[in-house]
Formats: sequence, C-alpha cells, structure tokens
Amino acid sequence: MNRFEEIVFPRRLHRIAYLIRIIVADLCLWLLLSRISLKDHLGMVSLHLLGFCVGAFFIGVYSLFFVLLPRVTDAGWSAWWIVLGVFPYVSPLFHFVMLFIPSADEVANQST
Repeated sequence: MNRFEEIVFPRRLHRIAYLIRIIVADLCLWLLLSRISLKDHLGMVSLHLLGFCVGAFFIGVYSLFFVLLPRVTDAGWSAWWIVLGVFPYVSPLFHFVMLFIPSADEVANQST
C-alpha cells in the first residue's frame, strides 16, 4: 500500500515524472470537455457542464498539490511558489519552466 501512495501522492517528482503527470492531467481535462455537446438537450448540456466543472476542480487541486508541489520541493524551492499555479496565464509558463529546472539532488551532485 505504501508504494501505491507514493505513486498517487508523491513527495518529490523529477522532471520526467512531472511531465507525464501534467500530460495525463491535460488528457483527463480534454476527455471531460469532449463530453459536452451542444446538440444534446439543454438539461443534459448543463449536467455535462456541471460534471466538467467538478472534474476540472478536482484535477486542478490534484495537479496543484500532488504534481506541482512535489516538483517545486524537488527543485529545492519554497512551497509558496505553487501560488503561481493558480493564475490562469502564469500557470502554463510556470509549468513549462519547472520542466527545465534541475532537481536539488542533481545540482548537489554536480557541485561536488
């Protein structure tokens, strides 16, 4: 059970695992959005839209606290940097930057 918790709720994420989790989160959001069709009855559209909003909220919270936060702490930065993940136009840029920031372990190994 401990291995499962480490996979789903990691404490640290390296760059490749971070990239994979961001892609999976984006695919889940895309799949939720593809369920909304304007051809359906108005009640069904609003139900699908409500499902999208709830699903997007949970995916957003998961990606903020269990994807971005472990990556920021792996880079050796303060956890307060995840606040940038809340802002709509800053968040994708911050995610992109975090792909190229090396881990604190990698930096420590290079300097010795």
